Amino acid sequence: MEAKQSLLRKMFSEYYRSNADKIEPPKRLPNREFGFALFHSQGMIRHVAFRELTELSRFMKTRTPMHAYYSSAYYRLPAEPTMERKEWLGADLVFDIDVDHIPSPCKKQHDVWSCLSCGEAGAGMPPDKCPRCGSERIKKETWVCETCIEIAKDEVLKLLDVLIDEFGLSKSEMYVAFSGHRGFHVHVEQNEVLGLTQDGRREIADYLLGQGLDLYQLLDNWGVIDAGKPGWPGRIARGIYEVLEEMDEEKLSKAGLRSQSIKLLTGKIDLILEAITQTGLDKKRLSRLGPATISRLAEIAARKTRCNIDEKVTIDVKRLIRLPGSLHGKTGFKVTRISCNEVEMFDPVKHAVVFNWSEHMILEVRNPPHRIVGFEFSRGSGRYKLPLPIAVYLIGNSPDKIVLLKTI
Repeated sequence: MEAKQSLLRKMFSEYYRSNADKIEPPKRLPNREFGFALFHSQGMIRHVAFRELTELSRFMKTRTPMHAYYSSAYYRLPAEPTMERKEWLGADLVFDIDVDHIPSPCKKQHDVWSCLSCGEAGAGMPPDKCPRCGSERIKKETWVCETCIEIAKDEVLKLLDVLIDEFGLSKSEMYVAFSGHRGFHVHVEQNEVLGLTQDGRREIADYLLGQGLDLYQLLDNWGVIDAGKPGWPGRIARGIYEVLEEMDEEKLSKAGLRSQSIKLLTGKIDLILEAITQTGLDKKRLSRLGPATISRLAEIAARKTRCNIDEKVTIDVKRLIRLPGSLHGKTGFKVTRISCNEVEMFDPVKHAVVFNWSEHMILEVRNPPHRIVGFEFSRGSGRYKLPLPIAVYLIGNSPDKIVLLKTI
């Protein structure tokens, strides 16, 4: 383990010596607190502040952090050792989208979990409790693949649409950052949000997640189901459109719709879809489905159109968030700042890999995942000649599965 950490530190150090001066600092740098996790060290260095970029760059070059963070908050005295003495001035509004928390079909190909109490194990999304013994001591091993990134990008685009179209926030005063691992952060720096309290941020998170949404009342108040309506009514209408457009009878049945309702929908599908997007769909035209079926369709649509954010990050007014330009210690990928317009085209293999694909390591790998970003394993355990970015990812993410044999 020590040898692997030393190797990663050496590679990270070479990166920072050449690139630390290029890191784009957060706004109002002197008012931010920084935190760092170092190689060969437990815990985190906190309560660090820098007056200018040269100081931050010097720290990155000399200390070579495994992980680097800065505060979403602004403080009058960010280097003070207690929160009370820092004097909070405000905070950016930050959203975290992480595929860890979103069910995705690819997880069964590369994620595994095991119960530390009874040894029960499985593939895919880990359970909250062991299905055999009920223990919450679940160990998980997670990886990232192209499908993970695409799912996370879709969630980012959905969130940006809501922030811009429904909240009226300016695209020019927010940006997106690839976390370097399995997700993205959306940062809003607009002055109007800086003074929001935890309660105010919780209201925003609840709205985005659809928490407390009274679908029955919402449906009851609708004159028509219209995709052009603002807010949740329009969003649910668009969600219903997507559900019916896909029109998978098996999925609708598993979701709780009765076979009779599914047949009625199938017979009117073209008229329903046209009405939702053009004139608005009068609820009376769906009356034969019954209120339970309509409500169920709305529930499916709400789940489909909610923004899957980590609410704890949004609510926290003193959050430490990853520093763009730094490297993620579990993957070696760069935390990459991108504009809102660049999200769809973002590819971590092209835009977040900093190590050379033409250099290789020979590793002995135990039980590798089927695939990860930029690479597919052709077999199970064994010796592999791997491109440097993939080798770094394996060593950082799961060092206990790796035996380093040679760098070539």
